Amino acid sequence: MALIDYILGPKRSRANTVQRDGSPVFLYSFGALAISGGREYVELRTDIPASRKYEPLDVLDITNTSGAALTLEINGAPFGLIAQNFFFSLTDQSLWSMALINNTTTPVAAGSVTARMQRAARTMDNIAAEL
Repeated sequence: MALIDYILGPKRSRANTVQRDGSPVFLYSFGALAISGGREYVELRTDIPASRKYEPLDVLDITNTSGAALTLEINGAPFGLIAQNFFFSLTDQSLWSMALINNTTTPVAAGSVTARMQRAARTMDNIAAEL
């Protein structure tokens, strides 16, 4: 029994730390999107490799400083519209991948749409919901 505790100890401790503190913040800057249908797909495992240890992420903040309305897809399913010059925030949603689609005739410049993602720390509300 002591050997198993010795081997699994660091993993348990790391998991507890992630639950208590959450993950670091991961930033992503989208590239240019062409007009009417330009799309960029982001798979966290491959495009942000450091996020693998914390998957699934559950906090997403998107800042759209472009003049184009964009459709957001989360995990392959359409989620909603992000208006031009708008800040969008989402919590408590498992995030494995996302995509942005340009719906307008206005091109989107590289870097004008950014995403901030992380795994939130566990709160008392989360713990109470599990009871």
